[in-house]
Parts: sequence; C-alpha cells; structure tokens
Amino acid sequence: MIQLYPLSLAVLATVALLSFLEVYKVELSFLLRFKQLLRKHERTRQIIFYSILLISTLMLFFPLYPGPRILGDLIPSLILIYAAFFIRKMDDESDDVEVIITGDLLSNSYFRKGLVFSICFFLHLLFPSFIMI
Repeated sequence: MIQLYPLSLAVLATVALLSFLEVYKVELSFLLRFKQLLRKHERTRQIIFYSILLISTLMLFFPLYPGPRILGDLIPSLILIYAAFFIRKMDDESDDVEVIITGDLLSNSYFRKGLVFSICFFLHLLFPSFIMI
C-alpha cells in the first residue's frame, strides 16, 4: 500500500528528530513542545504507540511494489516497532538529566538511536522499492 510509505517516513523522521533532541536542544527547539506533550499525556502516547504498531504491521503484509508479498519491508517495520516502544517510554522523567556533550557523541544512547532511525529513514526514502529483508 503506497499510503503507508509517507506515513512510515513521517514517523521515522519525527522519532529521529526526537532522539536527537537530547543532544541538539537549541537547533531542534521546535520539538520541545511535542516532547512535553508526549511526556505529560499518557493517552496521546498510547494513540501514537498503537498507530505506529498498526503502520508497521500493515507494512509487513502490504509492502511497496516490487517487494515480496509478505515481509517485504521487514527492516523498516522492525525499526518502526522499536520507534513505537521508544515513544511509549518517553514518560520516564529520569531522562530529563542534562546531557553533557564531551566530543564523543556515539557514547550518548539517544544519539545512537537517532542515527539508527535516520539511516533507516534515508534508506527508505532514497530506495523505496528496495527489498529490506
């Protein structure tokens, strides 16, 4: 289903930017309000969580053409499931500690998650019919 493609790209881009928010707070300040919304409202987090799970499940059974009929977009679907659980875990207030940037950004777990989400986003954007099994 071609409708799932832009939805999956939007989710991957949003979650990648949310995970980069811990490191680049000044540059990504437009997302601070959205992150606060996710932290404060459990119902909003649940709706987004189940929506992402639905998108990833549908992507498994209806991949983009010319992919195989089932499991054609396996890697983007798995990354979306991981993103759904990342969104669901955003209520944890222990993440509010200021992140100290030392120069080795790869030691920051949020930065690594953002890299995974953004790499999957760019691969899925540049090669939409690439079979990612």
